[in-house]
Amino acid sequence: MLPPRPLDFPPVLSYRRRSTPTVLVVDEEPRMRRVLGRVAEQTFNATVLETGDTDDAMRLLREHPVDLLITEHDHHVNGIALMEFLRGDPRLRSVPVLVATTGVIHPVRDAWKAGANDVLRKPFHLEELARVMGDLLKTTTRLPEPEIGLIELGTEMQTLDYKGTLLLRTDKQCAAFAKDVIAFANIGGGTIIVGVEEPAPGRFTPMGVSEEQQATLETTRLCNAVKAWVDPPAALVSRRVRHQERDFVFIDVPTGGTELVMAARDHPDAGLHRARIYGRTVGAESAPLDSSAEIRAVIERIVEARMRARAH
Repeated sequence: MLPPRPLDFPPVLSYRRRSTPTVLVVDEEPRMRRVLGRVAEQTFNATVLETGDTDDAMRLLREHPVDLLITEHDHHVNGIALMEFLRGDPRLRSVPVLVATTGVIHPVRDAWKAGANDVLRKPFHLEELARVMGDLLKTTTRLPEPEIGLIELGTEMQTLDYKGTLLLRTDKQCAAFAKDVIAFANIGGGTIIVGVEEPAPGRFTPMGVSEEQQATLETTRLCNAVKAWVDPPAALVSRRVRHQERDFVFIDVPTGGTELVMAARDHPDAGLHRARIYGRTVGAESAPLDSSAEIRAVIERIVEARMRARAH
């Protein structure tokens, strides 16, 4: 049961659009809250409020003027209840809502029925998130290039991985990289940025890469490095991005589409084994999927892709 709404808001609150938007992020996972908040701050210069609790989110909505609510509808956060809370109050019902969910069919359908303005399925890409946020905030990104936002984000996510260097000289190095490629492909694709080091756990520093390293990460060389390890083959694409007088290499890993991507060979020292299903965990690691929820998310992605293919 929803808590009773107060009869009056504090008189200091104003619900007119401000030049600096306020975004409320509601998600059970601290890492996801951090990612969503950083995107809102860096891309739209937003003030970010965050919580992992439905009741606390209702309190924040009562106490603060909010220009956008981003909420999950999974596990312990009831995004449907939050939307009912908003839509039931005349002073809050105009607040746009973006729902991020790990589900495909039922959670997405329920979110639309409850009045969501847009729905993203996790894991999503940063560019897609920024575009949807901009549409709902009715503003535009202040960053000249979305790639710069990825470098500066400073937080890995399921669709984003940082590497200080990437060497592909030995079978072990190629197999370890192939594991990343397989994991990204199975969750719908992602981006690996080479040139961002992690001097301490969870702390990332953009350092750039040398011209010699860039040459070894050219698209054809990357594809050749993993072609013996990945089934079906992955069409990787690399590109150079320059930021603050430094060069970074972006490696775009495409989605597996309608296929489950697997390891073609074993390399136990690199953590790669045939017949295991690899994906990107919520902790932003490439690893074997060991829970029914993680495996179900991959299966749902494949089913969704096949449904779209048949529709066309």
